[in-house]
Amino acid sequence: MKISTSAWARIEVVVFALLVLSRLWIAFGWGPYISDLLIYHHSAIQGLEVGRFAYRDYFFPYPPAALLFTSPPAWGDPSFESYRVAYHVLFLAVDGLILWLMARVARLDLGLAARGRAVAWGLYAAFGLLQGHLLYDRLDLLMALGALLSVEAFRAGRGKLRLFTWNFFFLVKLLPLFWAPWSVAFDEPGPKGSRLPAVFERAAKVVLAFVPSVVILLFFVLLSGGALVSSLGDHGERSIQIEATWASLLFLPKLFGAPGVEIIHKWGALHIAPHSIPGVVDFLSRWLGWIALGAAFAWLHLKGFRRLESMPARERAELHAKGILLILLWLVTGQRVFSPQFLLWIAPLLALFVARRRSLWLASFALLAYGTTYWGFDLRYAQFINGDLFTTGIFVVRNLAVALMTLWFARDVARSFAPVARKGDAS
Repeated sequence: MKISTSAWARIEVVVFALLVLSRLWIAFGWGPYISDLLIYHHSAIQGLEVGRFAYRDYFFPYPPAALLFTSPPAWGDPSFESYRVAYHVLFLAVDGLILWLMARVARLDLGLAARGRAVAWGLYAAFGLLQGHLLYDRLDLLMALGALLSVEAFRAGRGKLRLFTWNFFFLVKLLPLFWAPWSVAFDEPGPKGSRLPAVFERAAKVVLAFVPSVVILLFFVLLSGGALVSSLGDHGERSIQIEATWASLLFLPKLFGAPGVEIIHKWGALHIAPHSIPGVVDFLSRWLGWIALGAAFAWLHLKGFRRLESMPARERAELHAKGILLILLWLVTGQRVFSPQFLLWIAPLLALFVARRRSLWLASFALLAYGTTYWGFDLRYAQFINGDLFTTGIFVVRNLAVALMTLWFARDVARSFAPVARKGDAS
């Protein structure tokens, strides 16, 4: 039975209403579990004392712009219960902005009709429910907002918004640094006759774009007496987290009866003990992701950008958004740390592109990734850290699903750069 356009419009309204209701339930009806809000609350209370400065006088594990979100909820009632409510209200507002940007990307970048938008809202609702308390108990939803703002800034040709977005969200969690090289490849070429090759001009554009962030970070380094460097530097010293894709490779032999690896609690989470990691795996887990990303960017700026110059505007906008999603997926699946809330980075764009592509396989991988995360983290995490083989298998399946999505989008992006056949070419 074919559903009419007007019927799909009504379905979209219903699905969107259910999405909003599900978000309100998560914000005000979902209890705390393993929550970083305890860390945020503690640092916010410390910051209320006159004369105390983040990093220097109390621990804070994120760049300085994150303080703009973790500190204000403590300005009223300083109790944890009130802080959590205020924090959730703040991130409901963030999610509201995400919904508005998703609607714009759906209509202006992807050309989704009511049917596609209804699917996207339904998927985004499902992703949020399966993330549960993580949705509004973490900072990671801000990375989804930053990605969508970058997509909006590119399509609208708003250079100042793009510059602000990159710097502001870099000072929250650094991620724009990794999609900025992708975005500048889509910029119009500079005037002919420039003394610098185009690849160096684009590299300089990325470097100069983040000068404001560097200046602000240096200011905080000086005020903190260097404590900011040590605080953020701890992230680079982490071993392979037990939920990461690389950990799944090390856990696979255990599923077939081989001895397990040693797990330690350090860096605020559970990791595989460094002495349990083979040297080759340790090297690849540290460097393969960055080498692959660097190689892709090098090809893009040396050769691939020429294909972009002849691409229609709508196609360019869609590819730009798809590439940011691919980079976020690669960061999630290819690095040594894969916390469950990292799936928040990709949730809005993933929902939109699953709706855009209408692929049952892609939708299955997406729902499997979020579903197994909820199953393994919310329902069976105690069993996981105690070595339960079944729960270990759940996380292996989750990481495989995310890896398959990454490969799916990598193939899709690569196809966009395939040479276009011209009239008269041999068939």
